[in-house]
Amino acid sequence: MENKEIRLSRAAELISNEQFTEALCELRELDPNWDNGPVVEMRGLAYFGIADYEQATTALETASLLIPLGIEAQCRLADCYMRSRRREVASVIYVHLACLEALPEVVTEEVAGGLSRLGKNKMSLQFCRAQLKRFKVNHKLSSFAAESMRRMDYPDEEILVFAYQAYQLYPSNVSYRIVFATHLVRCNRLGHASKVLREIDVDALRTVAMLQRVCAVFHSLNDPEGVRCCQARLTQIGYEVSTTY
Repeated sequence: MENKEIRLSRAAELISNEQFTEALCELRELDPNWDNGPVVEMRGLAYFGIADYEQATTALETASLLIPLGIEAQCRLADCYMRSRRREVASVIYVHLACLEALPEVVTEEVAGGLSRLGKNKMSLQFCRAQLKRFKVNHKLSSFAAESMRRMDYPDEEILVFAYQAYQLYPSNVSYRIVFATHLVRCNRLGHASKVLREIDVDALRTVAMLQRVCAVFHSLNDPEGVRCCQARLTQIGYEVSTTY
């Protein structure tokens, strides 16, 4: 039994260090009949870590029948359900987690993201506001709050508060910069919006969707040079894609 406990401890440490393949190897060395709750839960976390969501779901569902799942495992199971389009079951887990106190910061981010993806905008906003009192410099919570407010048609001036917080905390995030600039434009703060947008290296952008978003803001600013740069980059990406076939 001592050897099994040692392996379990080692597997838990490997999972904590995101060495999921190695953790699975440790867990496979255990007696297959020794399938208690904590072991199965760890298997689920490890499978999730290597993106084997089908086996992760099976393991975490089995573990939930044996023991109360830990908070991280509940988050992973909810994520698995979202990936398999089982949104109603995922919703039950995210809503439950949102009602708990003293969640770890990384879990608050995942819960806020889950609520946002489910379209639970009012709950997501309330949750983000509450958690930002604990984690004042969390850019993800600020971003999710801004997105929830946008979906609920809050005034742009109010959305701008959270959009600015996310941008200020993580200015290299292009998406945050675009959202902030967009709401600056809607608040008729065009000079500030232009400055924020001009700091984006358009030639470094690699996705069509992101370039189209930047181009749209440049267009709303009546900035033909910015629009031209975006269109040139879009043309270049199109050429690069076509020459790979």
